[in-house]
Amino acid sequence: MEKTVQDVIDEKKETIIKKRAEIAERKKQALIEKTGLFRKEYSKDSKAYNDEYPYAEFSKDSNRYYKKVSVPITDEEYEQLRDLDEQMHEIDLEIKEFNAEIDASTSEVQSGYEIILIIIAVLVFISGFIAGCAWMYMGRGGYGVLIWIGSFASGFPFLAFAKMISLLNSIKKDTKK
Repeated sequence: MEKTVQDVIDEKKETIIKKRAEIAERKKQALIEKTGLFRKEYSKDSKAYNDEYPYAEFSKDSNRYYKKVSVPITDEEYEQLRDLDEQMHEIDLEIKEFNAEIDASTSEVQSGYEIILIIIAVLVFISGFIAGCAWMYMGRGGYGVLIWIGSFASGFPFLAFAKMISLLNSIKKDTKK
């Protein structure tokens, strides 16, 4: 193998090692920032925004710009933090699964109420039609209309309850986000 080829291979290997170290350091810094292990270093010129101090604290009296300076941690501490972060992630997933199960059971209740409403509406229409036809035959057709009106009025509480459950579910989902 020629010397230039070996130099290119060695250079590529060094680049790969540097990039992997850079990725590991970025992950470490991201975890440190996520867990809140940083100090705020405030800008001397706190009134003006600049790229070096990208974060801001606003109050009634003044605005203060700062940058996050990571607290130095050892590799052992980083491993402990990473393990705890993974455990928290697993717990969050379990909570999401549990909430999805609750949402599914609540939507089953909502669907049940809507089905009851549909059944009532169909039965009312049929019974009102039969009663209306029978009473029209006897000369009292207005009773069928009264049955329709009364049964529709009794079915609306089911519809209202189903819609309330639906709205509460949507509010619950919005507050989770």
